[in-house]
Amino acid sequence: MIRICLLIWLVYSSAFSSVMLLKEYKDENLTGWMMSEKYDGVRAIWDGKELKSRNGNIINAPSSFIAQLPNFALDGELWSNRGEFELIASIVLDKNPDIKAWQNIKYMVFDLPKFDGNLSDKMAYLEEFLSLNSSNFIKVVKQTYIQNNSHAFAFLDEVVSKGGEGIVVRDPNASYISGRSDKILKLKKWNDSECQIVAINNGKGKYELASKIAYNTHAKVLSPMSLSKVIDFMQSVGLVIGNDSGITHLAWAQNRASITLFGNRPSHRNSFITPINHTIDTGKKIDAKNIDKSDYCINEISPINIANLAKNILNSELLNG
Repeated sequence: MIRICLLIWLVYSSAFSSVMLLKEYKDENLTGWMMSEKYDGVRAIWDGKELKSRNGNIINAPSSFIAQLPNFALDGELWSNRGEFELIASIVLDKNPDIKAWQNIKYMVFDLPKFDGNLSDKMAYLEEFLSLNSSNFIKVVKQTYIQNNSHAFAFLDEVVSKGGEGIVVRDPNASYISGRSDKILKLKKWNDSECQIVAINNGKGKYELASKIAYNTHAKVLSPMSLSKVIDFMQSVGLVIGNDSGITHLAWAQNRASITLFGNRPSHRNSFITPINHTIDTGKKIDAKNIDKSDYCINEISPINIANLAKNILNSELLNG
């Protein structure tokens, strides 16, 4: 999946420390756990006063949406329908909310971070709240007890056959914690390791290639965006990977973690290096006064090296501590 970094810029998810994150299923016994569909939207945490992304950035929802949220904390996904991630992101990450567009957005709630009780108690509490306080936006994510592992995988097949991303399985008695928990796992038809590609921005003339890559990797291709839209979108991510271009320069300017790839350009002259901003080059000697634009030596950079550096950055205390 990392290979597409050499062609177009990528954005990877990370999170601020107060959010509980999923680990991947690794043959655990799921009997007695609960399962639900994994909604492919934008993670949103309501703290009782503000709606924030998983990175802690304010989500500018319309006042009509905010007015229906309770005075207790919620965790869930802003979502509209399967296969609509691009649409969802364009709506919820806009600094100037489109009230009409937001009417299609649902808040799929799967946890109450501050509630003292098991998962069933949490969902029952939220259901009771909604019975007394009608909401057009808040939806309780249906949780089903797992009979055995085969039951979970049958449900996974059902969700994926309908265009879903995968499922989430969790120990219903586990407490809500900060960071990754081995009591809440994701099951998919493919393995996305510790970081997930959430977007590919295809460059001019690259749409067909980007779409082909996305089809083979389950990444999502975004339509060309204005500069302001790109900046808004970057607020929802934790790590940017790309060549020496505008997207990585924007990451530097916004103090976003980044990996900049240098091929036919001298990294020592153009790079911005900090504890969260790194570079990888080919090790090739580059004459800054005589740049060969036909030199695609950037392809020589090892995808494994990129992936390993990305994992180190995403797991660093600077981002998650």
